[in-house]
Amino acid sequence: MPRLTDATKAARRKQITDAAFECFTTNGYTQTSMSDIIKASGLSSGSIYSHFASKADIFAATIESRLDELEEIYNNLPDTPSPRDILRIILNTSADLPIRANFAAVLRLRLEAASNEELQGLTGTMMSTVRTYIRRAVEPWARIKLSEHSAEEPTQDTVDRFTADIADAFMVIVQGYLVRTTLDSSVNHTHLQQLCMTMLPA
Repeated sequence: MPRLTDATKAARRKQITDAAFECFTTNGYTQTSMSDIIKASGLSSGSIYSHFASKADIFAATIESRLDELEEIYNNLPDTPSPRDILRIILNTSADLPIRANFAAVLRLRLEAASNEELQGLTGTMMSTVRTYIRRAVEPWARIKLSEHSAEEPTQDTVDRFTADIADAFMVIVQGYLVRTTLDSSVNHTHLQQLCMTMLPA
């Protein structure tokens, strides 16, 4: 049997994780079996297990792939984006829908994790990773803003504390927006986005 190329291996892994993500979204982590994932992927059990050792391994890969999407957004940000700039980019038409869809799934899984220790470990690092991306993204902007209010260059500790506060505020606003739009289909997205914008500094 010919060996798979790296590109084919990556495509197979994506096929598996995409199918698994749909299963986890629909059924929850606990109620999703390896048989469900195998059936949804259209691949054989041997093919699945040649790429992943377990359901937990597949789930970890689905989380990683979603973080890769966020990292791509981060890498395409302008040089000194303000918190409001970042929010505008995240909530634009092209980025909003996949992020909202992913959030709905992660929200369900995080609620499930409250009673599932295995799932707690698998999802626990996701929010901290997102927060780190935000802190890194706003740091150049934060240095400029802090310098405007002081004759001296801000210390790294001052910058770290400021970006941590900004990241926390950013996540509260974005998560609130996503919860509201996930649970209430009648909400006016444009108006709610404008409200969110006014809550963050430009």
